[in-house]
Amino acid sequence: EEVNLNRKGVMGLSYAKGRNELAITAEKAVILLDADSLELKEVLKSLAKGNYGLCYSHDEKTLALASADKRVRIWELD
Repeated sequence: EEVNLNRKGVMGLSYAKGRNELAITAEKAVILLDADSLELKEVLKSLAKGNYGLCYSHDEKTLALASADKRVRIWELD
């Protein structure tokens, strides 16, 4: 199956089994999708154009993003 994110390039992807969620990096955003339906759950804003490394914490309550602007952004998830 395929989903069009209407964004310039996908640079990274991470899966959280317990949340049944995909986190996908794109220019200036992290897109959260339901892993089964591929429906949009949320868009997390990032000011960086290049978002590369993406990882959920072990308990899947935190998402970390490494960006080309030499910053790491961290989101606490619901």
